[in-house]
Amino acid sequence: MVEGGWKVASFNIRMKTQEPDPNDNWDFRKDALLQELVNSQAAIIGLQEVKPEQLAFLKSSLAEHGFSSVGVGRGANGDDEASPIFYKSAEFQLVREGQRWLSASPAIPGSRLEGAGCPRVVTQALLKCCHSGKEIFVFCTHLDHRGMLEAARPFSAGLQIQAAQGEILLKEVEAFCDADDADADVPRLVLGDFNSWPGAGAHPVLLRHGYHEASQRASAQATFVGFGSGSWLARFREWMYKVQIDYIFGTKNLELKGYSVHHNTYKAHDGRSRNLSDHCMISAQVRMTRAET
Repeated sequence: MVEGGWKVASFNIRMKTQEPDPNDNWDFRKDALLQELVNSQAAIIGLQEVKPEQLAFLKSSLAEHGFSSVGVGRGANGDDEASPIFYKSAEFQLVREGQRWLSASPAIPGSRLEGAGCPRVVTQALLKCCHSGKEIFVFCTHLDHRGMLEAARPFSAGLQIQAAQGEILLKEVEAFCDADDADADVPRLVLGDFNSWPGAGAHPVLLRHGYHEASQRASAQATFVGFGSGSWLARFREWMYKVQIDYIFGTKNLELKGYSVHHNTYKAHDGRSRNLSDHCMISAQVRMTRAET
């Protein structure tokens, strides 16, 4: 039996920083990126690499389009990059929220796993559908980047760190779900940038724990694509790392259909067609399912 359904999306928007080609800087692309999020018609959106100034802009701007959000920065004081979850207020009511760090001490803000490049978090939300009353757990994360930098070494330390972060992620997912004494049938949705290709890092960890993944690897389309601008060396490095690293995972009681990789471009102020981010947004149609009894 199939019940309910929404479009969900995940998008690493690229942090605000000084880009090799200044025309790719956040201030030039933020309005077009905002419009892309609105036009996506997604009811749930997980974002990654969102600096405080970017988060403030998106929270204010998306609120005008009916979105609420949860999630703060990964730093000890709630600063630095966030992995927020945005949801349509007309579709969902927030029941509970949380955030944990993917470290040996997940409750300590700013903590990091030994060997990781920086702190990493999982943003947590329990949402209730305003129409059906059904609940869904939603999680958004951004795993360590070292695995991407060590792509030629399948058993690299970076990929082992990502696998360890995946195990911590799932423990925190279950702890958040169990804290509500939730029915085991309440589905879990995990969105994020895993910084590793299918079969590496944390990707197989989720599969081993019974999750399935929206792309089903059918298209094998890259989701990290770079900006395609800047120096020839920058473009070459981007070309080397073009691969699928962004994912939508769900428990077996979530049907994931209509997976899409959005090649988000816009006409920039210099007249060129430019990428909105160095990642592509991904989306899927999500429907709750109930097993036959």
